[in-house]
Amino acid sequence: MICQTCSNRLGDSHRAAIGSLTTVVALSLALDTFTYVIDWIPMLDRDQVHKVAHLARLDLTPEEEQQFTTQLGDILEYVEQLSELDTDNVQPTARAIDVSNVSRKDTLAAWEDKESILDCAPEREGEFFKVPKIMNES
Repeated sequence: MICQTCSNRLGDSHRAAIGSLTTVVALSLALDTFTYVIDWIPMLDRDQVHKVAHLARLDLTPEEEQQFTTQLGDILEYVEQLSELDTDNVQPTARAIDVSNVSRKDTLAAWEDKESILDCAPEREGEFFKVPKIMNES
């Protein structure tokens, strides 16, 4: 598979785009066809996969288009099975379990041995960390 944006073979840096192809197809079909409620799942064809791959800037080979057509069709069939469940009494949720951000209080504290921290820095200038310049002087 070749990325149309950077013209390289897809690798680890492109995994998110490949994973999002499924999401893009599902969202596109949900918004255009189902109007937020899945009453039926249309058959996904190769032209739809090609169109979504183009929108995601992925250059799929014909074999990959066929593979994604089959895989995404299987996913849509599974969604159709899920739509048969009675969810009238189920509260909407974003996660299966409750998650909360656990963090400590941010308090200022003096460090006893400043030299030990400065010794770990790649470069230092006196009592300060020396970092690369990030802005041009005008």
